[in-house]
Amino acid sequence: MSREVSKDFEEFITFLKNYKLKKVFKNDEVIKNLRKIHKKYYSYLTLISELESLVDDTKLKPEIKKIQFTYIVESSSDILSAVFHSINGSYKSARMMLRSSIETFFKGFCEQDIEGILEEKRIFVIFDSIKEIDYFKKEPQKTMLNSCLSEYGDLCKDTHTAKAINMQKLTAFKYFPSYDDNQMNDISKRILKLIQVYLFLICNRHNSHFQQMHHRNKANIILSIKKSLKPIILNNIDYKG
Repeated sequence: MSREVSKDFEEFITFLKNYKLKKVFKNDEVIKNLRKIHKKYYSYLTLISELESLVDDTKLKPEIKKIQFTYIVESSSDILSAVFHSINGSYKSARMMLRSSIETFFKGFCEQDIEGILEEKRIFVIFDSIKEIDYFKKEPQKTMLNSCLSEYGDLCKDTHTAKAINMQKLTAFKYFPSYDDNQMNDISKRILKLIQVYLFLICNRHNSHFQQMHHRNKANIILSIKKSLKPIILNNIDYKG
């Protein structure tokens, strides 16, 4: 190892040891965005926590299998990773985590509808198959699915189109942490939209599970669902399994 490489490595380690996010939180916009995200994410974690004890309960139809639950949990993990990346200024990787969240959620959610979906690698095949599920031919879930697929297509630009606008152009660790209002606002809006969709779809299709949950937790979950859609969950309107 050359002297220059050794010196640079020592500086790299020193940077990591002293790495702090304190300056990022001097921006009020950061707190504003994180408060919004936290509200929705708390609802999603509450739902996941409640579902854990109801997994593989054959009395609740349609049941949620353990493998489905695993994918749902991972979709929340991807969102949390996106938050972490974005507050550090790594917006491209944050968007890639959100893309992963969409893939993971719908694979798990539709596992019982599409044979072999967890092994299928061709995303276009997965999404085309999901569109054909009877559940997603009804409203409002049809519109929600199309909204998520639109988001997914937009998020794919970071890897498939490779245009300058999708490049972050980072060349040194000294650029971290950083903050950009426009990019953080974009990430925040995407996260809020996805969580609202995830919450509605699970609570709607698996309403029998939702009705078994503690009343305080149900209140915290429903808090993050779009107002016009809350009656569908609370009253199980037009649910046909």
